[in-house]
Amino acid sequence: MAGHHDQKESGKLPFLLDSGASDHLVNQDVFFTSFEELQPPIKISVAKNGTYITATKRGTIQVVSNMGVEGTLENVLYCHDVPYNLLSVRRMQEAGMEIIFDQKGVTINKNDKIVIKGKSLNNLTAIHFIVNIKRVVSNRFQIHSVISNNYELWHQRLGHMGKFKFLELKNKQMVDDINHIERVVPNDNLCEACVKGKQARLSFEKKKDKQYIKRPLFIIHSDVCGPITPSTINNKNYFVLFVDEYTHYCVTYLVTYKSGFQGISRFCC
Repeated sequence: MAGHHDQKESGKLPFLLDSGASDHLVNQDVFFTSFEELQPPIKISVAKNGTYITATKRGTIQVVSNMGVEGTLENVLYCHDVPYNLLSVRRMQEAGMEIIFDQKGVTINKNDKIVIKGKSLNNLTAIHFIVNIKRVVSNRFQIHSVISNNYELWHQRLGHMGKFKFLELKNKQMVDDINHIERVVPNDNLCEACVKGKQARLSFEKKKDKQYIKRPLFIIHSDVCGPITPSTINNKNYFVLFVDEYTHYCVTYLVTYKSGFQGISRFCC
């Protein structure tokens, strides 16, 4: 089995096919075409009771099988402590692969076509992929450059900070790792979240059309307030307010319980 250094230099990516692994695991992140940091990291239990290893990244690996078939391993976990790269049988089956074991090793088919073959070594099944390391490094560098120089992304990261505040932050070197933003150039592109968050509605009309109100008691506005502490001297905890729309005449009733509001409403009506 190739060591970490041999894997990196040759571009060969060896796996042990594992029916007990819930995810694909690799011990070198150099093979990832793209990945994300796991916050928090994922704890993975191993065969020894009470023992765990930790996965710190999740990513995608572009591979070529030993049958010359190109493919993608998705949701691969990076775990530096895992001694061998593990290829999950469960994940392969979920991806529509048919896995056939025999005395010589394993054959993996998809859509009735052989895509991978593996050999048995000391009661273990080994599978080898090829990864174009130069292409991986190039892709990851380009992705990193785009993200680092993306003003819209930094605008969101900094709580939708305005253009001039961002320039002040940058020019006065008010952050420790100034190299992360020194190449970022602000622009005047509209941010949808900022537009929605800062827009205000039109004010209500101060004068209301009351021409349709012809007489007192035509429209009555009412509200109940409470409970109020302390109670009044006669143990009233709520008050009910009635306002006549036509005359603006107000009447207030004190009630002990909120349910007393219903009796007053029926009486007034």
